[in-house]
Amino acid sequence: MKYPFKHSTTKVEARPHDRGEEIRKEERIVELEERIKELTEQYESRIESLETLLAQKQPLALDCIENAKIAEEALSNTGIHGHVYGSGRRLTQYIDIRVTAENTKKRQSVTSNEDGYYEIKNLRPGFYYTECELYPGDSVMLEVLLGKMTTQDFGSKNLGRLFGTVYDESGMPVKARIQFMGPRYNIISANSDENGDYQVLDMPPDHYTVSIRKSGSWWNIPAASIKVPENQSETKHDIHLSSLSISGHVYDEQTREPVPNVKIQTDYESDGARGLIITESKKDGYFILEGLMPDEEYTVGFWPEGYAYKHIVVSMKKQKITNYDIGLIPVNPLWLFIKDQFNEPVEEAIVYSLNSESVSMAVGPLPPEKDGFFVIRNVGPGEYKIGITADGYEPFKGTIILPKKGYPKDEPFQITINRL
Repeated sequence: MKYPFKHSTTKVEARPHDRGEEIRKEERIVELEERIKELTEQYESRIESLETLLAQKQPLALDCIENAKIAEEALSNTGIHGHVYGSGRRLTQYIDIRVTAENTKKRQSVTSNEDGYYEIKNLRPGFYYTECELYPGDSVMLEVLLGKMTTQDFGSKNLGRLFGTVYDESGMPVKARIQFMGPRYNIISANSDENGDYQVLDMPPDHYTVSIRKSGSWWNIPAASIKVPENQSETKHDIHLSSLSISGHVYDEQTREPVPNVKIQTDYESDGARGLIITESKKDGYFILEGLMPDEEYTVGFWPEGYAYKHIVVSMKKQKITNYDIGLIPVNPLWLFIKDQFNEPVEEAIVYSLNSESVSMAVGPLPPEKDGFFVIRNVGPGEYKIGITADGYEPFKGTIILPKKGYPKDEPFQITINRL
């Protein structure tokens, strides 16, 4: 059989550019495989590192969990508890106890059980006011510590009755609010009636500082600081408002203008109790410290903002008011720049003394601010002696005359000490 067309076989060879494309693909595959292998090794290394880190940190994590459990357990055992005693010193049931946090004013209440016992747990550490409905007005402030139950009994067997009369400066009975503060900051309050009489049932034995609120102002009464003895059913103590006081004005020694808002205070000790009498100067610079006792010596401190601290010692006599006008010296910062003989800053120097006839104060070791700068803030104008020591340097002693404007940081007083 013959075909009309001649059959022929044609050989097709790969074009050069097609072969190059295949080679590139193969090379790319090899690159990807190598990259995958590299990433796999990296991830395996990271996983191994994470497993190692986890193994190292696991004890720490367990410690944190354990500490959290310990803290939770400690908080569950933090609070106030005690018993309530009624008349005849009998344990009293179903009496409401109120506890108020001093900082947040959050209040919680609980009722004494059949045995007269009460407890409030899970309290945050801090100060709390406790009140018992059986003894209204007798508020006691307690400090609660973490992991401890603070005991506060109301009407306990060791408590007694405190009573007396409050007299004003002229010796007449006076109606007032009274606060008794113990050394553990427990506060018990009472009120005197129209005849000046007051009483506190179930007063814990202790030393107390007494404050009186009369005519809208609080008076600290050193003479009324009292000691309530143990196992004594009744203690009588009359309170006399002293008419002795220290008054005067505080003023700027340079401008002679009054200085307001100066904190002024003195302390005292009476019958084992200690306390402070505090006041502030008014807009016109006037101040008065009241409730002082005759024949006592008081150190009165003046703590002004922007002025040098000052104090005076006052011996009280029987005159009603002792007047003082107190001049205050404005303070300006004294910036020092301490360098060596090569003009390199000395950063580890210690400024160990600073004094004059009117001021004596230790200022060392005084930390540097930066690059050899030191600053002393509470000094007024005058002439001062200064001493400086530093490791590897000769000791320095010299004199600084401080002008009224002081020495600001951009114009410091420069001191050169010699390197050894």
